[in-house]
Amino acid sequence: MRARRLLCCLLLLAGCPSSTSTPSGFYDQAVGGLCQYLTRCGAYGNSELDQCKSAESAAFSDEQKYYNIDDAVNQGRIKYNQDEANKCIDAVNALHCNGGLGILTNGSSACDNVVVGLVPMGGTCYSSSECASGDCSNSTTGCAGTCQGGTNNTCTSKSCASGSYCNGFACVPKVASGGTCTSLFSTQCQDNLVCTPSASYSSYTCLPLPGSGQPCSPLTGCTDGLYCDGTTHPASPVCAAQADNGSSCIQSNACKDGFVCISGTCAAFLDAGSKCTPSNFTGCPSDMTCANGVCKTNGVGTDCTGSQVSCSFGYCDQTTGRCAEKVGYGEKCNPLAGSSCLSASCNTQTDTCSLQCQ
Repeated sequence: MRARRLLCCLLLLAGCPSSTSTPSGFYDQAVGGLCQYLTRCGAYGNSELDQCKSAESAAFSDEQKYYNIDDAVNQGRIKYNQDEANKCIDAVNALHCNGGLGILTNGSSACDNVVVGLVPMGGTCYSSSECASGDCSNSTTGCAGTCQGGTNNTCTSKSCASGSYCNGFACVPKVASGGTCTSLFSTQCQDNLVCTPSASYSSYTCLPLPGSGQPCSPLTGCTDGLYCDGTTHPASPVCAAQADNGSSCIQSNACKDGFVCISGTCAAFLDAGSKCTPSNFTGCPSDMTCANGVCKTNGVGTDCTGSQVSCSFGYCDQTTGRCAEKVGYGEKCNPLAGSSCLSASCNTQTDTCSLQCQ
């Protein structure tokens, strides 16, 4: 599930109170904001907003059965910062469709300090979030491990102070504009800078996102309100202004935030039952298919053998070739079927969704 994977990158949270006074309350607001983002930006249809929230809540409730972050806070293994949680919520609610998730994963500290691990080196941990170093020896959440120092027992990205990053051996200052970085979307650059590839992708440099008329890379994009136009300028793409709703357009991201290029015109993403035209981009949400001229959800029982089919809030059963509903912790599963468990994994010894601790 797309939203759940993104939330896991932030925190391991569960539950559904409405206040950010607890980690589980923070999760409820964060998943609501992310589902709003995902429906507005075409991952799901507007009619699926409540289903998105319910599906993500079900997955996290399932995770509570073997790991509950509220318990970790109450037991002193994690410190929860409500002020930082509110800042993160604001960042989630301000996400932009074009490259918006970067604020949560790259070049921004908006959500970095919502939880802080309190378990010292050598202490028992059940998640890397519990370790002051940010590194638990057992990578499976819910399984007991030992807090360690990260790569070569020196550092991890979590253990480095603000303004620095772990280079695999030690915490070093983040790279300023014009400095060298090593890979696309790395966290090596200072805030508001992006690790930008050269034309040949042989080198990378920390740079601000380019402005109007400046050269750009489709992989890193442009500043807000612009898009990387590789259609008009295929040899040397440049940043151009995004078009308003109803305006003509030439590529899928050429429209202003929340709109998309459908048959040469900027429009809102379509929804289930909307008329569509089969093409490279139909305007249907990512979890739908343009079938018989209308956008159709890929629910349980849908044929998912085609590479273009993404099952709606489920998974593609590799043994049947049909979309299926995920099952909960402790329930029976088929290891050959694919990612069939809500949160844990399918144990090949017991054929149940469970933890597989090493």
